[in-house]
Amino acid sequence: MNEISFFKNSVNTDIYVGQGAGKKLLHEIRNANKSVKIISPFLSPVYVEQLIELKNRGIEVQLVTSDEIEDYKDVSKGSVLPKLILQERHTDEKRQVNRNKKIKLNKWLLTSWIVTTVILIASFIHLENIKLLYGLVIPFVLFIIYISLDTSIRGTRIFTYSYKELFPFKVFLSPYKHRINTQTAYYIHSKIYIIDEQIAYLGSVNFSKGGLELNFESRIRTTDSATIKGLSELFNEIFYNDDNYNLITESLGKSLYKEPIN
Repeated sequence: MNEISFFKNSVNTDIYVGQGAGKKLLHEIRNANKSVKIISPFLSPVYVEQLIELKNRGIEVQLVTSDEIEDYKDVSKGSVLPKLILQERHTDEKRQVNRNKKIKLNKWLLTSWIVTTVILIASFIHLENIKLLYGLVIPFVLFIIYISLDTSIRGTRIFTYSYKELFPFKVFLSPYKHRINTQTAYYIHSKIYIIDEQIAYLGSVNFSKGGLELNFESRIRTTDSATIKGLSELFNEIFYNDDNYNLITESLGKSLYKEPIN
């Protein structure tokens, strides 16, 4: 794995240590004019909602995170992942037409089965002719055909699915948790925020409620253009790095959405 790193000294910065270290950071993210790039291994759904709002406002958003996202394990409780991964359903029109024909035929078979059975039983009761029961072979055959056709209808795949991201993001896997070779992959623990390619934040602040509001954190803010350029290049190296294992959008989508076949 090629080493990804960045070093620069003698940089003019603002430093903050304590609770509320993310207050100014969050304010500047919310007021971004062009772009926001974030590396944060931990996320809170409420702040991912902020990124969605930025995207809807026309801001270019990129995100690098890990599978430690708060709602990753239990997507049933206020999950935002379905808002980041959009499901697109594709219909096979030819199969749909054929399936609709089978449905109409099966309705006719069901009606015929019911009517034939009722007539035969009523006739037997009225005429008390045991030979009429032999006629039950007809509704029996109709029922078998009905069941067979119904199985075919239920098993006909009309819909296929694809997935796309609301904005570009990567969810990297923890090598230690998933027993991935740490010689070729590593855990993204850094926290980097780049706003409009003009402001950058570094430190311990995750893009989470704890990091931004509750915890005792440290952060460094800089507007040094050379530093921001280097950090932006570093971000791109991480984002487009093939050495790390990330959750594929398709796999995430399949775990989040149901995929009925018809």
